[in-house]
Amino acid sequence: MRFLRNKEENVSKKVWFFLAYTVCFAIIAGAVFSVFIINKKSFIWVPDGLQQHFNALLYYRSWLLSILDTLATEHKISVPLWDMRIGLGSDVLTTLHYYVIGDPLNLLSVFVPDEKYMELFYNTMVLVRIYLAGLAFSAYCRYHGQKPYSTLLGAMVYDFCFWVIIAVRHPYFLNPMIYLPLILVGVDKIYKKQKPWLYMGMLAVATVSSFYFTYMICIFVAIYALLRYLMLFGKPVLKTVWYWVWRFCHITPGCCHDTVYGKGRSAAYVFDNVSVILLPEITVWLSDRRFDLLE
Repeated sequence: MRFLRNKEENVSKKVWFFLAYTVCFAIIAGAVFSVFIINKKSFIWVPDGLQQHFNALLYYRSWLLSILDTLATEHKISVPLWDMRIGLGSDVLTTLHYYVIGDPLNLLSVFVPDEKYMELFYNTMVLVRIYLAGLAFSAYCRYHGQKPYSTLLGAMVYDFCFWVIIAVRHPYFLNPMIYLPLILVGVDKIYKKQKPWLYMGMLAVATVSSFYFTYMICIFVAIYALLRYLMLFGKPVLKTVWYWVWRFCHITPGCCHDTVYGKGRSAAYVFDNVSVILLPEITVWLSDRRFDLLE
């Protein structure tokens, strides 16, 4: 009975924190972004927001609906990978990955009943990303035992920092703020020898969403892992350091593709799925003349 009572109290605390966070977010977001409403403006920034992000989102919705329509009418999965309407003809995946493909939130565009509501969807998703970023930050703080009040204040600062206000122009710039805190929780779970699925899953989602931001996230994760090691174990010991380096590489998608057992095999499966989107994008990126060191 005591266990059930404690469990109910924990659930109740989480619900109250969620409600308090939602109310505070709504109030502050309304105050911060009221200027858009007063001036009858949207989050679609000219030029990049309109010419790139919004148009890419419109195309992505149409592309997804065509796949679903083929599945419903012809009972087969057919994914268009080339479109002559993109420039003089271009690959869909590598063209749109930087903007929309890979971002899980953009999949919700298939539920928009008509294209005329896409501007509303675009604006809503900007707020949803900020909202989820604060929840991810709160999850990190609560995992480390921070009090609800201080966590709530920190989440509001995190939600409406300068980067967020600027990133409204480029909505997918907000995604790393969702992924990073959860990946860091995954790092802490690994140090506690708990299951690494959160670390693996969020790193895979981040990689599929944007490898451009993933390598930046990995830099922060490496620094964080080093600092956490020093906090947990004190003075570095070569044997212990190599153990944790091996452990992180063992469960990091892409670092263990040849491992054939345990978590390494699971991570290899994750890497196989991620590589479907990641490798074509990297191939195009490396073939760009700006990265040709010979010229």
